[in-house]
Amino acid sequence: IRDRSQINFTEGLWFRPSDVDEKEKVRRKIQGILNIISDDNYNVLLDRILEVPISSEEILDVVIALIFDKAVSEPKYSAMYASLCSKLVERNIGINSQMKEAKNQFRRTLLNRCQYEFTKKPNPPKIDDSITDPEQRAELEYQANKIRQRNLGNVVFIGELFKNKLLTEKIMHDCLTHLLNSTNEDDLEHFCKLISIIGKILEGNSKSSN
Repeated sequence: IRDRSQINFTEGLWFRPSDVDEKEKVRRKIQGILNIISDDNYNVLLDRILEVPISSEEILDVVIALIFDKAVSEPKYSAMYASLCSKLVERNIGINSQMKEAKNQFRRTLLNRCQYEFTKKPNPPKIDDSITDPEQRAELEYQANKIRQRNLGNVVFIGELFKNKLLTEKIMHDCLTHLLNSTNEDDLEHFCKLISIIGKILEGNSKSSN
């Protein structure tokens, strides 16, 4: 009889703890690092992230998703997370014997994630007077606030990525035009926030080109 303490039950299959798949190991490792990273231990933990083996695009997607989610959920630390991404791109995270062809895979995957979140962002649920149940209203208000915070966090992160030269000026102009022409009330706030982050750089670039 097998020792049940050494067995995990997942979707009807038995796995020993030592057989936890590589993607889950990487997810736990990166999540643990991101939970404690700060300006004080930034360089040490950056080295630890670079030591994590990235053997497939699927695992790279997991790493980027974790960093992205932390950045948009903690906008006040967006500059740090954008700097982290810049260093990971600079030092070619994701490159090993199985991914030599993916020299810029981290940057491409990160930008694709930002684009998707920016263009496909959900709208907060509408709360009208017909909803009278206090618990239902409270839940809707919670969900609306959560969505607004994430959407704003994404805009802040995009601005910080531009400051770290991971996004082009053309992309920034496209984002600003999209926000300015949007009928979504929140996008006016997003436009103002993005301008506050990148406006001086765009102005300086404009003067240089003239």
